[in-house]
Amino acid sequence: MASPNLCLEVLFTNVSPSNDPNIYTATFSGNNLNNLSNGMWVTNTSYGHAFKINSITLFSNTLIDVVLEDVDGYNTANDPPGNGGGPANDTIGYTFILTSVGINSLVTVTNAAGLDWGNYVIQRFANIIGSTDILIPTILTPPICLEVFFTNVLPTSVFA
Repeated sequence: MASPNLCLEVLFTNVSPSNDPNIYTATFSGNNLNNLSNGMWVTNTSYGHAFKINSITLFSNTLIDVVLEDVDGYNTANDPPGNGGGPANDTIGYTFILTSVGINSLVTVTNAAGLDWGNYVIQRFANIIGSTDILIPTILTPPICLEVFFTNVLPTSVFA
């Protein structure tokens, strides 16, 4: 079983609907994809849209094919843009485990990326896992890994 803190960034490609309106296929690329397992969840759009991973075909640690389920048609029923509620193609998404710890990890990662997806996922699943178990971080907590781009850096000199 994967760590409840596992929240991997994945790139969705080759997204296709199936004959069943609640089933989609996709290819994920990313790192450590061999840590994913059936029953985990993934999101790559707003509005609490999340998909349960029903099956995985592992090609390598960085490339897998998946079958995704829109459980109970939630995404389709809750689709303000009217696009059908399916996963977005050629778009970054995040995996998570449907527990309070897993959703907290998703919220931390998506908030750090400037996305509100985690907060929508909290609203969607709060009645299942208990809203009192979910933390909404207002600041980043360790471990923190930020990419920083320095500009206008000038050498300094020390005068004696």
